[in-house]
Amino acid sequence: ASEEEAIMIEASYDFAQHLSDLKRMPNDKLQSNIFWSLALESFQELEPYLQRSADEMLQTCEFSGKPCDPSQIGTHVSVNYGHCVTYNSYPAANDTTYKPSIATSDGIDGGLKIRLKIDEDEYVRVPSQVTTAGLKVGIFPVGSPPNVEEEGIDVVPGQSTHVRLKSVLLKRLPDPYPSGCQNGWDGTLYTYGHFRYDYRSCRRFCTGHNIFLNCECIDPQSNAQD
Repeated sequence: ASEEEAIMIEASYDFAQHLSDLKRMPNDKLQSNIFWSLALESFQELEPYLQRSADEMLQTCEFSGKPCDPSQIGTHVSVNYGHCVTYNSYPAANDTTYKPSIATSDGIDGGLKIRLKIDEDEYVRVPSQVTTAGLKVGIFPVGSPPNVEEEGIDVVPGQSTHVRLKSVLLKRLPDPYPSGCQNGWDGTLYTYGHFRYDYRSCRRFCTGHNIFLNCECIDPQSNAQD
């Protein structure tokens, strides 16, 4: 095995051993909190290898009747749902040359059509976390962080699911108007990788930050970055 494969196998083994110990804990809440802490550490080690899983998960992908552009397929790690695949999002920070795909017509043949494999046999078997099989699907503005926890749609295996969108644009006024809204991470205490500013993410980070300041504890699911 190569050095990269050895690192991946070692990280996977360590996480599996921790999970085996975790299942014997009687308290579901304690089990849940420790699980997320372990998951965050392991995901950071395994993230470079997630593209392999993306190729296995994404069986077919079409946009407006044509095969998806492989350069627009990316990966993202969700603390709650693990490995996620993204399409039509910014590939890097401040990439002014990126042109997102645009739907050419209404209906199921005018937008994104994908077929996914759930690989249920590879699910993390922690009773307090895994109770069902399926996928969480979300549709977000280009460049925004995938927030499937709050806006995702449950998709069950073995069925076809259709999602139709209606766009509603809200524009809040910045300083010096009373709303005092920000339109970028520069006006906050936080960053979120290459993703552009997002109200829900900022609110989640702010909540986690204030919890830490007041009680010196951290919610592993807040995944804020100072």
